[in-house]
Amino acid sequence: MMSFTSKHHLKVYGGCSLIIGDDTISPSHRISHLGVHMDQHLTMTDHVTAVCAACNYHLYRRLSIRYYLTTEAAKSAINALVTSRLDYCNSLLHNIPLSQTARLQHVQNNAARLITGTSKHDHITPVLKELHWLPGESRIAFKIW
Repeated sequence: MMSFTSKHHLKVYGGCSLIIGDDTISPSHRISHLGVHMDQHLTMTDHVTAVCAACNYHLYRRLSIRYYLTTEAAKSAINALVTSRLDYCNSLLHNIPLSQTARLQHVQNNAARLITGTSKHDHITPVLKELHWLPGESRIAFKIW
Protein backbone atom coordinates (compact mmCIF):
# COMPACT_ATOMS: atom_id res chain seq x y z
CA MET A 1 0.00 0.00 0.00
CA MET A 2 1.20 3.48 -0.79
CA SER A 3 -0.27 6.88 -0.09
CA PHE A 4 0.75 9.73 -2.40
CA THR A 5 0.82 13.03 -0.60
CA SER A 6 2.76 16.26 -0.37
CA LYS A 7 5.46 16.69 2.24
CA HIS A 8 3.28 19.26 4.01
CA HIS A 9 0.29 16.93 4.32
CA LEU A 10 2.51 14.11 5.54
CA LYS A 11 3.75 16.30 8.39
CA VAL A 12 0.24 17.46 9.27
CA TYR A 13 -1.65 14.18 9.04
CA GLY A 14 1.15 11.66 9.51
CA GLY A 15 1.06 8.16 8.08
CA CYS A 16 -2.01 5.98 7.94
CA SER A 17 -2.31 2.25 8.36
CA LEU A 18 -4.85 -0.16 6.99
CA ILE A 19 -6.23 -2.82 9.34
CA ILE A 20 -7.66 -5.97 7.77
CA GLY A 21 -8.73 -8.54 10.31
CA ASP A 22 -5.81 -9.03 12.67
CA ASP A 23 -3.24 -7.66 10.22
CA THR A 24 -2.02 -4.09 10.05
CA ILE A 25 -0.67 -2.89 6.71
CA SER A 26 1.65 0.10 6.88
CA PRO A 27 2.22 2.25 3.80
CA SER A 28 5.45 1.94 1.85
CA HIS A 29 7.60 4.98 1.15
CA ARG A 30 8.85 3.68 -2.22
CA ILE A 31 7.48 1.27 -4.80
CA SER A 32 8.56 -0.10 -8.15
CA HIS A 33 5.89 -1.03 -10.67
CA LEU A 34 6.57 -1.99 -14.28
CA GLY A 35 10.10 -0.63 -13.96
CA VAL A 36 9.04 2.79 -12.69
CA HIS A 37 10.31 3.71 -9.23
CA MET A 38 8.07 6.09 -7.30
CA ASP A 39 8.18 7.60 -3.85
CA GLN A 40 5.27 8.88 -1.82
CA HIS A 41 5.79 12.47 -2.96
CA LEU A 42 6.10 11.60 -6.69
CA THR A 43 9.43 13.41 -7.02
CA MET A 44 10.66 10.68 -9.43
CA THR A 45 14.16 10.99 -7.97
CA ASP A 46 14.32 7.24 -7.35
CA HIS A 47 13.33 6.54 -10.95
CA VAL A 48 15.90 8.94 -12.39
CA THR A 49 18.58 7.42 -10.15
CA ALA A 50 17.70 3.89 -11.28
CA VAL A 51 17.63 4.85 -14.97
CA CYS A 52 20.96 6.69 -14.73
CA ALA A 53 22.59 3.78 -12.90
CA ALA A 54 21.41 1.22 -15.48
CA CYS A 55 22.40 3.41 -18.43
CA ASN A 56 25.81 4.25 -17.00
CA TYR A 57 26.45 0.55 -16.39
CA HIS A 58 25.70 -0.29 -20.02
CA LEU A 59 27.76 2.65 -21.28
CA TYR A 60 30.70 1.53 -19.18
CA ARG A 61 30.40 -2.04 -20.51
CA ARG A 62 30.25 -0.82 -24.14
CA LEU A 63 33.26 1.44 -23.64
CA SER A 64 35.59 -1.56 -23.41
CA ILE A 65 34.51 -2.90 -26.82
CA ARG A 66 33.82 0.39 -28.61
CA TYR A 67 37.01 0.28 -30.66
CA TYR A 68 35.98 -3.06 -32.18
CA LEU A 69 32.57 -1.78 -33.32
CA THR A 70 31.63 0.27 -36.34
CA THR A 71 29.78 3.51 -35.69
CA GLU A 72 26.50 1.96 -36.85
CA ALA A 73 26.96 -1.09 -34.60
CA ALA A 74 27.76 1.15 -31.63
CA LYS A 75 24.70 3.28 -32.39
CA SER A 76 22.48 0.19 -32.53
CA ALA A 77 23.85 -1.14 -29.24
CA ILE A 78 23.45 2.22 -27.49
CA ASN A 79 19.93 2.67 -28.86
CA ALA A 80 18.94 -0.79 -27.65
CA LEU A 81 20.51 -0.61 -24.21
CA VAL A 82 20.60 3.07 -23.24
CA THR A 83 18.22 5.32 -25.15
CA SER A 84 15.41 2.80 -24.83
CA ARG A 85 15.79 3.07 -21.04
CA LEU A 86 15.87 6.86 -21.21
CA ASP A 87 12.65 6.86 -23.26
CA TYR A 88 10.74 4.24 -21.26
CA CYS A 89 7.90 5.97 -19.36
CA ASN A 90 9.62 9.31 -19.70
CA SER A 91 6.26 11.06 -20.07
CA LEU A 92 5.99 10.57 -16.29
CA LEU A 93 9.02 12.84 -15.95
CA HIS A 94 7.24 15.93 -17.31
CA ASN A 95 7.82 18.95 -15.04
CA ILE A 96 10.38 17.28 -12.79
CA PRO A 97 13.11 19.57 -11.42
CA LEU A 98 15.84 20.66 -13.83
CA SER A 99 18.45 18.96 -11.64
CA GLN A 100 16.85 15.61 -12.45
CA THR A 101 16.51 16.23 -16.19
CA ALA A 102 20.14 17.37 -16.20
CA ARG A 103 21.17 13.95 -14.87
CA LEU A 104 19.30 12.24 -17.71
CA GLN A 105 20.80 14.69 -20.23
CA HIS A 106 24.27 13.87 -18.93
CA VAL A 107 23.67 10.17 -19.63
CA GLN A 108 22.42 10.97 -23.13
CA ASN A 109 25.47 13.15 -23.77
CA ASN A 110 27.79 10.35 -22.65
CA ALA A 111 26.01 7.93 -24.97
CA ALA A 112 26.42 10.33 -27.90
CA ARG A 113 30.10 10.81 -27.08
CA LEU A 114 30.63 7.05 -26.93
CA ILE A 115 29.04 6.52 -30.35
CA THR A 116 30.90 9.30 -32.11
CA GLY A 117 34.16 9.21 -30.18
CA THR A 118 33.79 12.87 -29.24
CA SER A 119 35.92 14.24 -26.43
CA LYS A 120 34.21 15.33 -23.22
CA HIS A 121 35.63 18.81 -23.82
CA ASP A 122 33.90 19.21 -27.21
CA HIS A 123 30.49 20.85 -27.50
CA ILE A 124 27.70 18.24 -27.52
CA THR A 125 24.93 20.04 -29.45
CA PRO A 126 26.38 19.35 -32.93
CA VAL A 127 26.86 15.70 -31.97
CA LEU A 128 23.23 15.36 -30.87
CA LYS A 129 22.10 17.00 -34.13
CA GLU A 130 24.29 14.63 -36.14
CA LEU A 131 22.66 11.66 -34.39
CA HIS A 132 19.19 13.24 -34.80
CA TRP A 133 18.60 13.06 -31.03
CA LEU A 134 16.44 15.56 -29.21
CA PRO A 135 17.73 16.95 -25.89
CA GLY A 136 16.27 15.35 -22.75
CA GLU A 137 13.48 17.82 -21.99
CA SER A 138 12.46 17.93 -25.64
CA ARG A 139 12.30 14.12 -25.72
CA ILE A 140 9.87 14.18 -22.80
CA ALA A 141 7.76 16.95 -24.35
CA PHE A 142 7.72 15.13 -27.71
CA LYS A 143 6.24 12.05 -26.04
CA ILE A 144 3.47 14.12 -24.45
CA TRP A 145 2.48 16.14 -27.51
